[in-house]
Amino acid sequence: MRRPPSLNYVLGYPITVGVAVLAIAATLCWWSGMDIEQFMLGCDEWWREPWRFLTPALFHGDLLHLLFNLYWLWLFGTQIEDEFGHGLTLGIYALLAAGSTAAERALFHGGVGLSGVNYGLFGLLLVLSRTDPRFRDAIDRQTVQLLVGWFFLCIVLTVMDVWGVANVAHGAGFILGALLGWTIAARDFLRRVRNAVVLGAAVLLCVAGGTVARPYVNLTNDIGQELAYSGYVALENGDTDRAIALYQRAVAINPNVHNWWHNLAIAYYRLGQMDRAKEAFRRAAELKPASTGDE
Repeated sequence: MRRPPSLNYVLGYPITVGVAVLAIAATLCWWSGMDIEQFMLGCDEWWREPWRFLTPALFHGDLLHLLFNLYWLWLFGTQIEDEFGHGLTLGIYALLAAGSTAAERALFHGGVGLSGVNYGLFGLLLVLSRTDPRFRDAIDRQTVQLLVGWFFLCIVLTVMDVWGVANVAHGAGFILGALLGWTIAARDFLRRVRNAVVLGAAVLLCVAGGTVARPYVNLTNDIGQELAYSGYVALENGDTDRAIALYQRAVAINPNVHNWWHNLAIAYYRLGQMDRAKEAFRRAAELKPASTGDE
């Protein structure tokens, strides 16, 4: 296993150190009470504010979480920056952060932290250590056993409701990192193109799952509320057709929320669909005394 560089050489790794500093600063701001919602991957903001794919990776829930991720970032990231340079390292970090963030958001509520990036670097170095002489000493068996064991332990702790961990981000990061490693290690042009296409498809799958396809693949029970919120935003922005489509899907998931039927009725009314508007208003009136939910 290659020894990490001394901290005396931090200036030689501006990307890795920069990400670490941003993570510390963002985490401290969060701990001080700052609202971080504007930095999280949400319902309708992703296409206007694409940085939301990246910023969740900077926040950490507690000191152990932060220190653990900073350690592996320094251990793995400095090797990448040594061999590939600053620009490519930044691109690798961005790819792994976006892909792992979107994948976690696709199936569950979403998570925070650099763990997805670190598992991506782990997958990348694991492949390159077996295919590229420059990385022959990048990772050893003990490290592989430790990180694989930690991955499965986190799953068990999450299932037992002992500790909530973004396990999908870990797994997706590792897969994307390994695919990137196979792409870099390809010996000929056609094989590299093929591997790059597979990597691109995997990234797009994660991004689509965390955004437009999330209502169809998510495993949590909050999709109806998110669809209704997106419908509310569309209604406020004058996109009535989209508002109707979103509210129709929301009430199909949970037909017992007064506000959803009320706003759906307003959308129908705006388009002159009076019969549908009357029926939606009737449903809203029936539900109002016992309704719960947001717009």
